[in-house]
Amino acid sequence: MLNNLMALIRHRKIEKVKTDVNAVLERSLNLLTDELRIRRVHWDKILQDPVPAVLADPVHLQQVFMNISVNACEALGSLPRGQERSLHVTTSFDTMKRRIRISFADNGPGIPEEIKAHIFEPFFSTKTTGAGIGLALCHDLIREHGGGIEVQSGPGGTTFVVVLPIEELV
Repeated sequence: MLNNLMALIRHRKIEKVKTDVNAVLERSLNLLTDELRIRRVHWDKILQDPVPAVLADPVHLQQVFMNISVNACEALGSLPRGQERSLHVTTSFDTMKRRIRISFADNGPGIPEEIKAHIFEPFFSTKTTGAGIGLALCHDLIREHGGGIEVQSGPGGTTFVVVLPIEELV
């Protein structure tokens, strides 16, 4: 499903509108509920309410949120059978920097430093079935929105943080 969605969106023009990030995140997680259950991933979300609206393309944001979540599920799949697999999703608003932070934290094996340096490069993949465009596309889409993606990783898990600036909305 994600691959089909990516193929459709890849060439879609960005159409920024007043967007509720929490609503887009809720929709993304609702679409992935069965995937998370099948993969036995325990997940929770803590969404700061309210967060200001952003000027963004909600379809593109949904694609980014789903891609990062699916990648987390796949990484968690490499944990030994019986070990808890968790994904924690949070949103927060930094009033000083006027930006929203959307965090996806898993307790997977982490990303080795030598690989982490390349994860946003087009066509780089550690998966046998991956095309290596998912994270590169996510990175580009978030940059088109004036934001960025931060990655922290170690043996106890990986956290992707999508950062979106708050622009004055008319």
